[in-house]
Amino acid sequence: IGSLIDLTPDQARREAERVRGAIRNGDDPAGRQTAKRKELTVGQWLDRCVAEHWQAKRKASTARAFKEMIDRTLKPEFGPIKLSDLSRAHVRAWHAKQTHRARQANLDLAILRKAMSLAVADDLIPANPVAGISKHPERVRDRVPSDNEMAALWKAIGDTDIRTTSRLLFRLLALTGCRRDEVRAARWEWVDLHAGLLRLPDAKAGARNVPLPSIAAELLARETRRGEWLIGNDAGDAPLSPSRVHGDWVSVCSAAGINDLRIHDLRHGFATRGATMGANSLVLRDALGHKSLAMTSRCFFMILSRSCGSYGPWR
Repeated sequence: IGSLIDLTPDQARREAERVRGAIRNGDDPAGRQTAKRKELTVGQWLDRCVAEHWQAKRKASTARAFKEMIDRTLKPEFGPIKLSDLSRAHVRAWHAKQTHRARQANLDLAILRKAMSLAVADDLIPANPVAGISKHPERVRDRVPSDNEMAALWKAIGDTDIRTTSRLLFRLLALTGCRRDEVRAARWEWVDLHAGLLRLPDAKAGARNVPLPSIAAELLARETRRGEWLIGNDAGDAPLSPSRVHGDWVSVCSAAGINDLRIHDLRHGFATRGATMGANSLVLRDALGHKSLAMTSRCFFMILSRSCGSYGPWR
């Protein structure tokens, strides 16, 4: 019922009478406590969602990305909490503090919302405590590196003391327009130097073949293979982690004197130069691996609104 410090004898008697009356009416306090001890925590449920829902029903790359976000952010913040104890106030307060990482916090929130929706569907909790929490406004990014910036980046990639695998990754991204993880998680067996292709069996829009420019093919031909991964970690037994890639990218940008450029902006630069060289939406769609022309058109018209030169200064 409570501690002697917190309750007077009269208060304890009244509470005991209330509990006894509730038990006569069918309540089971001991059973509730036992069920509470057996209840899953948020961390355990997130792990189950990865294993039973996302790994089974999503692309492997998507499931890996979800697991990375869960392990990095959601489990440290909410992991020990029982499912039924997770409150909207707690989630909202946490999300409100993430303005410095608005887009990533919105992605974390979406994963947690979906997991709690699955918990409702499985009758583990009566309602979703994450439903209705507003996202942070996100600033649209359309940053396109200029020719001078690309020249500085290309030089810094070669001169900066970073991992050789990061150096190869950054150069391939600039030359192919691929998404970061399409190259980061690629395997050597997917590289076909004879045909000049990087064959991606599970890209974002499905399997596709990425043409390798002659410079990219030469880089790959000269690269020493360490393990099965194209961009392997230091041990060679897995792809280089996103955090280590980011650290090397920060070093390159610092050496190049550029402060506000993301790795993904290399893709914008590739698309920009493709458009200014005369490529139409169909060509750009295939080159960038977009699912639809609508996505390419959005990118295409943004690109045409800018003036940008060729690859000349940095090639």
